Amino acid sequence: MKKLRTQTVSFGLTALVSFSGCISSEKDRSPARAENRSIGCGTMNYPADSAENGFVVLDVLQPTKLSRNSNKVIQPLMCPEDQAKVKDLNLKPYNPLFKFVEDQQTVAKKTKNRNRQKIKEEPWGGENLDVTNIQDAEKLAKILQRYIFEGWFDADKTQGKTQYESHFRSNSLRTWCNTPWLNVTEKGREAIHGLTKEFPIRSTHVYTVPRDVEMTEDAVTWGISFFNKPVCGEYANFFNEKNAMLPTITDMRPQFKSPDGGLAFKLLFNTMPDWQNQMRGQWTSSSSDLKAYNWWTHVSHARQDDGKTAHDESIRELSNVALVQIDISLKDSRLKGTNPLLKNWIMLTYYFDPNFKNEYLADMNIPEPLKYMRPVGLQYGLGAGESHIFEGSRNNHLLKRLPMGDSLPPELDRYSTRLNGPVDNINGSCLGCHAAAGLRFNVGPMMKTSKHPPMTFLSNQDYMAFLKDMKKHPGITGDFDFNMQLDKAMRNFVNRNRPKEQKLEEAPK
Repeated sequence: MKKLRTQTVSFGLTALVSFSGCISSEKDRSPARAENRSIGCGTMNYPADSAENGFVVLDVLQPTKLSRNSNKVIQPLMCPEDQAKVKDLNLKPYNPLFKFVEDQQTVAKKTKNRNRQKIKEEPWGGENLDVTNIQDAEKLAKILQRYIFEGWFDADKTQGKTQYESHFRSNSLRTWCNTPWLNVTEKGREAIHGLTKEFPIRSTHVYTVPRDVEMTEDAVTWGISFFNKPVCGEYANFFNEKNAMLPTITDMRPQFKSPDGGLAFKLLFNTMPDWQNQMRGQWTSSSSDLKAYNWWTHVSHARQDDGKTAHDESIRELSNVALVQIDISLKDSRLKGTNPLLKNWIMLTYYFDPNFKNEYLADMNIPEPLKYMRPVGLQYGLGAGESHIFEGSRNNHLLKRLPMGDSLPPELDRYSTRLNGPVDNINGSCLGCHAAAGLRFNVGPMMKTSKHPPMTFLSNQDYMAFLKDMKKHPGITGDFDFNMQLDKAMRNFVNRNRPKEQKLEEAPK
C-alpha cells in the first residue's frame, strides 16, 4: 500500500499530502457485498490512517491541488465505475465549511436576510422556557428544528426543493461550520457530502431492521455535524497553530469551551442496500409515495474492516443513503432547568416517521421529507426521569445491551428512560455519550476494564464520581465540552505522525 509523503508537521492549511487513487491494499481483498450488487474495484479506496493536514478532503472527485502554493495533488480514490456514475448524476464535491469567522460583508448580508424575513439570530431566546417542563421542552424542540433548517435551500430553485444534492452546502441566514481533522481512516470524510462513518444499525423500539441485515451488520450509519456561529468563533481560536492549543493537544491535556448559545446539529444517514423496499413503512410510506430525505454518497455499507474476514469491509461505493436521524445539542445557561454540572447542555433527537408530519414546519419552503422528522424528546440530565419523551414518539434506550437478534423487551416508561438516538447504542444516552468527549482522549480511563466504562454515565452522581477520580490523575485527559467531533478529530491529530503501534485507538462503545 502506498503511503503518504510526509512533510513538516503543521496544524493549519500549510501542510502537504499526496495520495494515489484506488490504492492496492496489502491483502487486496474484495469488498463484502450482497451477490446482487456490482463488485467494483477490489482495492483500498478510502483514506489512509494518517495525514499531515486535517483541513483537506482526501476522498476527492477529481485531481485536486492542495493549495495555491503547492504543486502536490490529491488523486481520486473512487473506483472508475463510480466516477462515471458521479458524472451521470452531476454530483458535486464536498466543500468543507472551515471559514470559522466570516467577513463583515457576508455577516451584514446574512443579517439583512434575517431581518427581511423577520428571523431571529437565536429564536429560543426570550421565550422564557423551562427545559424541565415537557410542554416547554416540546416547544423548544420545534423551535430548534426550524432553526437548523433555515437558510440551507436557497440555491435550489425547484418546486418543493427536490435537488437534495445541493442542500446543506451554504447558508444564507447564519454562520455554520464543520470540524476539521475528520478526513482520515476508513471512517474519514467521503467525497460528496463530507459524511464520516459511525456504527451499524440494529433493531430498536424506533426502527425494525431486517434480521439478515442486522446479523451481517451490512447497514452502517454515516453523519455530518454543523456548528453555529458561537462555536465557530471558538473553533477559530482552537484550530490556530499560533496559539497555546497546539502544545496542549500534543501533551494530551487540551481544553475547549463552547459559549452560551453554542449549538450543533448532526444529520445521520444509513447505507442499508435497497432501503426503500427493505424499510417500507419506516423509511418510506407504505405506498412509497413518501421517502426519507436522501443523498448520493461515497461510503461503505459494512462495519469497519477488522481484517477477520476474506473481504475488505470498508471498500466504498457510490450509494444512495437515507436520512434516518437528526441530533441537536444546545448549551445555554439562560434556559431554565439546565444543569451546571453538565455545563448547561441539553440534547434532542429526531427520526423519520412517514406517519407523522410536523405542522410547526408547514409554512417552511424546505424538502417535504424533512417535515416528517419526528422529535423524540429532550434530555437535560443523565439520570432516569431527566428526559422528556414526547407523546407518540418512540425512544431507543435499555439498561442492558441485548445479544444480536434477541427480541426487545417493552420500552421503558418516561420515569425510567433516558433520551437516546434511534440508531445509537441502546444502553447509552445522548448526554451520557457526549459527557465523555475529551475524557476519552486518553483512552485508558474509559476502557472496558475501567470502573467507569465508556458511554454508561447513567446518573449525575456517576459522572461526578468520574470527574473526581480524574482529578487524582492530572495530565492524562482533556475536556472538549460535550463536543464528540473534537474527541475524534484530535485523536486523528495526535496520531498523524505516530507509527501504527503507538496510535491512540477510539475507546470502545
